[in-house]
Amino acid sequence: MIFGNNNDNEQDTRASVVISQSFMNTASYVEIFRGTEESRKEVMEFVFRRNLYMVRQKCPESIRCITDSEGNVVCFFMLVPSFAAHSSLFEKIVVGGIIVLAFWYGFDILKRLIRIADFSDAMEKDLMKGRRYYSLQRMVVAPALQ
Repeated sequence: MIFGNNNDNEQDTRASVVISQSFMNTASYVEIFRGTEESRKEVMEFVFRRNLYMVRQKCPESIRCITDSEGNVVCFFMLVPSFAAHSSLFEKIVVGGIIVLAFWYGFDILKRLIRIADFSDAMEKDLMKGRRYYSLQRMVVAPALQ
């Protein structure tokens, strides 16, 4: 079953859990969120849930989530067009929850997130040179099924 637009909040929450589990021990996320798996879990789920919400506001058809018959997330990815791939500072603050992130989880995490996002954006800008494109983001398969 592929997620539709019904009950997006619940779907985003379930997807953010699987995305977090999948990326929990990757080098970049360990560096950004630091600490133990348990301490990273909540903040990563928050960040991914807000990220899904931001993408859904701009381009809901980008989000693809496949579930099994019990509603468990099996696979998730976003195929985001270039016009929706980046957010303004206003969008990041208001929709993305940057202020909440900083107050709940600390400014150090926010600084590391901004630093890696800026690096990634600069690389993408240099590579794409203004061309339109689609970006495959957050491609994961549930850890139990990998």
